[in-house]
Amino acid sequence: MTSNSNAIFIVDDRSRVRDALEKMLSGQDYDLAFARDDFETLEKASELIPIDLRHEAVKCKQAEEEIKKFKTISDNANYGVAMLDLDGRITYANEHYAAMHGYSSEEVVGKALNIFLDDGQLEEIEQINRELEENGSYSSQEIRHKRKNGSVFPALTNGLIIKDEKGKPLFMSLTTVDITESKRAEIMKDEFISTASHELRTPVTSIHASLGLVLGGVAGELPEPAKKLLNIAYSNSERLINLINDVLDMEKLDLNKMELRPEPMELMPLVEQALEDSVVYAMQFEVSVVLKVALSGVKVNVDSDRIMQVFANLLSNAVKFSPSNGIVEVTVSRHEKAVRVAITDHGPGIPDEFRDNIFQRYVQANYSNNRRKGGIGLGLSIAKAIVEKHNGQIDFDTEVGVGSTFYFDLPEWY
Repeated sequence: MTSNSNAIFIVDDRSRVRDALEKMLSGQDYDLAFARDDFETLEKASELIPIDLRHEAVKCKQAEEEIKKFKTISDNANYGVAMLDLDGRITYANEHYAAMHGYSSEEVVGKALNIFLDDGQLEEIEQINRELEENGSYSSQEIRHKRKNGSVFPALTNGLIIKDEKGKPLFMSLTTVDITESKRAEIMKDEFISTASHELRTPVTSIHASLGLVLGGVAGELPEPAKKLLNIAYSNSERLINLINDVLDMEKLDLNKMELRPEPMELMPLVEQALEDSVVYAMQFEVSVVLKVALSGVKVNVDSDRIMQVFANLLSNAVKFSPSNGIVEVTVSRHEKAVRVAITDHGPGIPDEFRDNIFQRYVQANYSNNRRKGGIGLGLSIAKAIVEKHNGQIDFDTEVGVGSTFYFDLPEWY
């Protein structure tokens, strides 16, 4: 068909041209081949096309060019990239995406996305759909994918709905990263830490107990230089036991094996006991721990040993980050339908870059003065898990240079 005949066709049947352009922009099939391939013809005939159609043709050409750029970049990526139409069928996939699923790129195109997903992930898929509907995207979701041979592998996926300038959805881009090796490495690391911790706890506990007996005079009076050295060994063995217990507690949480034995009880005796237990530790750093506000008679339904563990973690952190001769303040109050325990220090505060992940495991803020710091960054993660297992919440307020307040809320028992 010549350029003139195309122009005549456009003049005589503009409705079909408009329909073709609309279908082109929405990614649908259409029957006017020149509308996609012969932009030159459309441009020559532009004076015969209404202004809105001319704009649509230009936008269509720009969209085609952007998609070409997207595909060029994706073809060289070392992770899986796919494009899906609004019905969830793949219209494009780079070689990496196809290969990780055991297909060629040609085999992948036209298939529905759910063919590449393992069954039994209804909850995860519903969460993704909710995020897509609310935000137009989802990120860092771990989903089990399925290969052509039926084997399953874990992958991190990110999705984004691409829209036109009027907000109309056009297609979805999808990136997929196979994390099989990183998961395997993580399992090996966890198994090693778990085994080492179990093997270490018994001998370290025995050493700690023996040192305590010697310091208590069971073996006779000790000279002062020997006492000083044994006290250092006793203190460090106690610290090592706490680290080992933290690792083992985290293992229990991961395996959902941490059992709670809750009983209704008054909260204030627990608070007072926690403060008493922290005195010796606080004295090492020349810090005082005081009960600023009490709430007598209030009851909670808790596992007292686990809640005391939360107190120990939060109080020791507050002491570690307090200045010499500083004061750690504890307040107990009602907050909505819960009881809130707040522990405030007047230390350096938490830097901005650590605030979003402060409750994650193995995370510790870096400070220029780290003489009091220690641990391996599990205490807050464990405290958070314990509080949440009691149907409570834990959070913090902080200001750099002023201090931090960590608080947890527990449902009040009536």
